[in-house]
Amino acid sequence: MGVEDSARWPPSVEFIDSCRYRREDALLEYKRQWYDLDVKRGTGEFVKDALALANTVTDGSEAFLLIGMDETKTGAEVVGVQKSPTAEQLAQIFHSYTSPPPSFALAQVQHPKGTVSVVGVFWSQSHPHYATRQIDNVVDPHHVYHRIGPTVAVMMPYQLEEHIRRKDARLGPLQPTDPIQFGFTEIKASNTHPMGAVVIRNVSDEPVVVVRSFFDVTFVRDRTLSKREAQLGEGKFGPGETREYTFSASDFAVYDGTKNHEVSSGENSAFDLTYTVQFRDRSGLIQERSVSLKVKG
Repeated sequence: MGVEDSARWPPSVEFIDSCRYRREDALLEYKRQWYDLDVKRGTGEFVKDALALANTVTDGSEAFLLIGMDETKTGAEVVGVQKSPTAEQLAQIFHSYTSPPPSFALAQVQHPKGTVSVVGVFWSQSHPHYATRQIDNVVDPHHVYHRIGPTVAVMMPYQLEEHIRRKDARLGPLQPTDPIQFGFTEIKASNTHPMGAVVIRNVSDEPVVVVRSFFDVTFVRDRTLSKREAQLGEGKFGPGETREYTFSASDFAVYDGTKNHEVSSGENSAFDLTYTVQFRDRSGLIQERSVSLKVKG
């Protein structure tokens, strides 16, 4: 069941009012204010709560994270939020820290007492959902979170096995994939340091040799201005090992023979950025994979 099939989406003022007499449960969480997504701890708390809801919701139901609600003895009252992240920001967080990302939607309900942010979490055939890396001692990638009543808990091995067996029955066993996974974890304004970060992860149970990795940048205003910036030389990633690397705008300055052109907030603020990793597969052959972003200052 996805957002398009939910009878309670988008949420209404009447739904918010009904929460005055509904206490937190396995599919409902209240928060007085938004998580601080600018710091790791706040991001970790959001990811943990969302994963727990995603791993608890079942086909035919939906889960809700309501922000701007003050919990009471009988349920919750609206206190409202002043501002909210966008759905795109939440999606970026899920793609950076979870696999597979939960199915979700974000709505802002304009209640007479204030704005309530509602994160709807929906059934996905791909669950269970996992954290892919540690987040400030809040989220552990070795744990799978779900809810027992209103409490976030870690699945017991037999519970996780049951989820996986059901997933295999729905989708079939997972096929072999690349041992190396990688991607951008964040992109900020070009005048910040660092401007962004990439993560490389060995998802296999064997060591993997990364031959090299590099960035390719091309300025949108003049595509003759491009540069390849080497990042990693040959190195070995142990089983399950994850490394994160930051980069800055100064890494992508392009010299055209007369002057440097730097990524900036001005005419060079729009550029295409590609990150490429070359690695050896189990047969010793070199494989190459790339991910790309269109960056607008």
